[in-house]
Amino acid sequence: MIKLRFGKFFLTNLIGTTIDTIVIFIFKEWVFHSYFFVYIITPIIGFEFAVVNNYTISFFWVWKDRTVKKPKAFLKNFLPYNLTVISVFGFRLILIVIISKIVKLDVVFCNLIALVFSGLLNYFGLDKLIFRKKIKELY
Repeated sequence: MIKLRFGKFFLTNLIGTTIDTIVIFIFKEWVFHSYFFVYIITPIIGFEFAVVNNYTISFFWVWKDRTVKKPKAFLKNFLPYNLTVISVFGFRLILIVIISKIVKLDVVFCNLIALVFSGLLNYFGLDKLIFRKKIKELY
């Protein structure tokens, strides 16, 4: 079951990564130009777009056996989910800055490298904290 769930999680995060990367690219090309906005603010914006996508897919597909398909449960669990992935995102943001300083890569590539490391941390955090047992047991 863990292999199947991780495969679903991986696919979900590929979709989220695509969304995140497209948003980062658009903002760095046409909206922001300073280092702070390109390397700090732009990844935050891309991240939140991906969070909404990933939570929805996770709730209804990846961890569907641990959730109750009710609007109240969906909305109530979004905040803890977002806080968990924000914590992992903080780690990812630090990695983006470190990688950019060490290897002088574009923010899009720094982000992709950082996602490899933060993705594993994210999976285990969500599996053990947010979707650890059936949500219906909590209501």
